[in-house]
This record gives sequence, C-alpha cells and structure tokens, in this order.
Amino acid sequence: MPAGLADQLKTRGEFIDLAKFVSVLGKPGPYANDESPVIRKWMVAGSESDAVGENESWSSVYSLVNGVLPHDELGDKKMSFARGFVDVQAAGLVQLRINELEGLRLWLDDKEIKDLSSPFSLRPGTRSFTFSIDRTKRKSSGLRIELVPDPKSKAKVQPKGGA
Repeated sequence: MPAGLADQLKTRGEFIDLAKFVSVLGKPGPYANDESPVIRKWMVAGSESDAVGENESWSSVYSLVNGVLPHDELGDKKMSFARGFVDVQAAGLVQLRINELEGLRLWLDDKEIKDLSSPFSLRPGTRSFTFSIDRTKRKSSGLRIELVPDPKSKAKVQPKGGA
C-alpha cells in the first residue's frame, strides 16, 4: 500500500473499506493473485512514424492486476512502443499468449519475430521484448503478454518486474 494512503481517507467508512480490501488480497476469489507469467513492468514510448526515434522519451509503466497494459498508458501518438524484459533461466521454446495480434510487431532483442502465434527459442539471460503497436489497428483496451513454455520444452522464464 502506498505510504500516506490511509492519511488521505476522509471517513471511518473509507478506512474500513480499505482495511477489508487489503485483508482479502491474495486470497481465493476476485482478489486472488494472478500467478501467470505476464509482463507487468514496461517501458513505453510513442511516435508518429513506424520507428521509435532516438529523441523519443521512454517512461516506465505497469500493467493492471490482470496483466493488461492499458491503452491509455501507451500515450497519444499513432504508434506506441512497449518494451518488457524477461529473465530466461533455462533455454527452450516459448509461446506468447497475446490478447490481440492485430497491429503488433515484435522484436526479441534486436531480431524481429515474424510469426507471433508460433513458438520461438529463447537463450538464457535477460531478453528484451519490444512491441510496436499501431493504435489505429487495435480493437482491444490494452496489451497483455503471457509467456508460456512449449509443452515439450525445458524453458524457464520469469518476467522482470513481476510474475
């Protein structure tokens, strides 16, 4: 809980509501922890062209509890770029579960991944996933990226900045 949050509450009822909410976080039900390996910490930048320029400024943003990086966190330009990092502990094939493929391109480190629906190989170490997002082509309310090891793979991955 952010420091000073309780000091901002105006009534006893607000405090009781906050205490109740905090007491059920992580327990089974609507406030259970989502343990899915989704990218939760992102660096985002916007551009009017199809490429992010050196003059673009990157800012740090976080996905929601359900793993979705909200559309409004992507800025107000035609093209948005979202970069997340993954710690690959064991090499292998991984597949991405993406909430919507339309308007997306992906670069794994510096290599473009052409087929976002097929498994691809990851080598150990920190890997960078950079998505270009054509906001004019997307219908969804954000971006959700979950990393799933291929069933026959020994890959072990952990998104940086949260699981």
